[in-house]
Amino acid sequence: MNASDQCKSNTIFSRLIRLKAGKRGWPIKTSALFGLTIAGTVIWASIPKVSVPERAQTSHQPTVAVVRAQAKTLSDFITLQAEFRPYQEIRLHAKVSGYVSAINVDIGDHVTQGQVLATLEIPELEDGLNKAEAAWRESQQAVIKAEADYRDADLEYQRLAEVAKQHVNLVAQQQLDNTAAKDEAKRGSLGMAKEHVAECRAEVGRINSLLAYSKITVPFNGVITNRYADLGSLIQAGIVRIDGQRSVYLPVLKSGSDANTISVVEGIKQAVSHLLDVPKQLVTKVVFDQSVFVKTAIENLIHEGLLGLVLTGIMILVFLGNFRATLAVFLAIPLSALATFIVLSFGNSSINSMILGGLALVFSRLIDNSVVVLENIFRHIELGEPPEVAAEKGGKEAALPVLAATLTTR
Repeated sequence: MNASDQCKSNTIFSRLIRLKAGKRGWPIKTSALFGLTIAGTVIWASIPKVSVPERAQTSHQPTVAVVRAQAKTLSDFITLQAEFRPYQEIRLHAKVSGYVSAINVDIGDHVTQGQVLATLEIPELEDGLNKAEAAWRESQQAVIKAEADYRDADLEYQRLAEVAKQHVNLVAQQQLDNTAAKDEAKRGSLGMAKEHVAECRAEVGRINSLLAYSKITVPFNGVITNRYADLGSLIQAGIVRIDGQRSVYLPVLKSGSDANTISVVEGIKQAVSHLLDVPKQLVTKVVFDQSVFVKTAIENLIHEGLLGLVLTGIMILVFLGNFRATLAVFLAIPLSALATFIVLSFGNSSINSMILGGLALVFSRLIDNSVVVLENIFRHIELGEPPEVAAEKGGKEAALPVLAATLTTR
């Protein structure tokens, strides 16, 4: 055996030794691993287990509810808090003035088109309708009478005409003409009576048309949101605006020829100033005062009279130099005006703007007449005649010229 063989034998021996040594360590490692396994099992068994819900364990599986279908009516009630805002809102006004006699609805009521909201009482129209119907009936009776008169007149004319035709000289032509004229007159009376019937019928129809407006109706379906009148309230026809503000206009007219315009207006102003329970926002005032024209006419009359008196007096005093003549002219205008008022009083006539304006114009003519007569009288006095004779002669001489000048003055 050489050295290389010895070396190979040593290598094989050493491998055998390591293999043997490895085979001896394997049971130890196996035993240790087995012991650790048992210890881990014991520890795992000693830990309390938490139960997992069944739903959690099966959460990955979908759940579907199954209900048998049944036929039912689906309905529900919902209460909502809201504000009512109409898309169309109007204010109804009466077409005629009258007093509210009935109100059929109130705020919040549902109404339909054509429904009667309120009814007005119009005494003036009702009285006018009664008078118109009475006049209509009277005119119908007048037509009946006119027809009877026309038949009699026509029959008389036809008979006379037939007699005149058969006997030429028996009926005078004048009598025949008179009968024919009477026939035509009765025919004209009949036509006028029929026209009067038509006028009365038209008047009755007009008043009935106005009375139809006494019922205030609904123009469209809706809900009552406001009410501006109560029972017995006076409703005006249309809308009145004064200075751009909605107002209530109450015209007051005097009745009777003996009524004084100035006293009536003053009484109304005094009554308006003492109204009770009037709200602060309500302002009452007179918007049209006819007494202003009467007062203006009186002021013009006084102004013109005084101006004429003063100027005439100055002229007479300067040119004639007679104080008594000046005083006579001063008394002429007041006495003439007093005489005018006395005549109007006896005639039951009232003093209006026309009379006052006429007096203002007459004063100038009166002053001229006074100056003419006075100058003529003064001329006779300068001729040496006594004042009584001068006044009589001067007045007589100037009377006719003064009358002619007065009558021809425009």
